[in-house]
Amino acid sequence: MVDRVLVRPAAAPVVRRRRRPLLTLLAAFIALTAYGGGLGLITGFLNAGPTVTARLPLASPVVGGLALVAVVAVPNSVLGVLAGLGSRWAPAWALLAGALLVSWIVVELLFIRTVSFFHPTYLLLGLLLCWLGRSALPVDRWRPGG
Repeated sequence: MVDRVLVRPAAAPVVRRRRRPLLTLLAAFIALTAYGGGLGLITGFLNAGPTVTARLPLASPVVGGLALVAVVAVPNSVLGVLAGLGSRWAPAWALLAGALLVSWIVVELLFIRTVSFFHPTYLLLGLLLCWLGRSALPVDRWRPGG
């Protein structure tokens, strides 16, 4: 008679999700203000004036508002959810959302050729997102050969 030994499979490693409240709040703030700005442009509540409006793509605040929502608000919404849930994808999304925000500010300045308080503020917020995302990525991803 053969004795059978029951062997338990090795337990899967416990992966703790690291929630990132600062990243969550920052992304939520950026997303909410971008939704507000986009909605304001689309509805006409925010009037940039005839000179700036003429410089917008297709001279349309609606196109500008939709682009603001698509390029800034939606990626930051995704980032806020991922960071709040502690997803391992949150740092990569922070880099993406930060790069999109910085790019948005640069392109916007090229189009409208007018600087406001919001431009340097959101440029710094975009750079902060990039820094927070980069600093939260695993180190071995950035080592040569690692």
